[in-house]
Amino acid sequence: MKVFKDLVCFCKSTTIHGFQYVGEETLRLGARIAWLTLILISFTLAGFLIRLAFEDWGANPIITTIESTAFPVEEVLKYFEHY
Repeated sequence: MKVFKDLVCFCKSTTIHGFQYVGEETLRLGARIAWLTLILISFTLAGFLIRLAFEDWGANPIITTIESTAFPVEEVLKYFEHY
């Protein structure tokens, strides 16, 4: 029972949207179940989209190559002599 009380306390005090309604004791049970269902659907959808993004990244990784060139430091310092 302590775990349940801790879960209700968490739901009441968290700033994650929707959890407050799950822990709200004045709401009817049906409304609380509806909020919990919406939260679970949201987390499931988020996980699915994250997985799709990782799969896409694995199939098409972005590779950035910066070509390095030799440029003497003295040339850079000439531009700052006027200031």
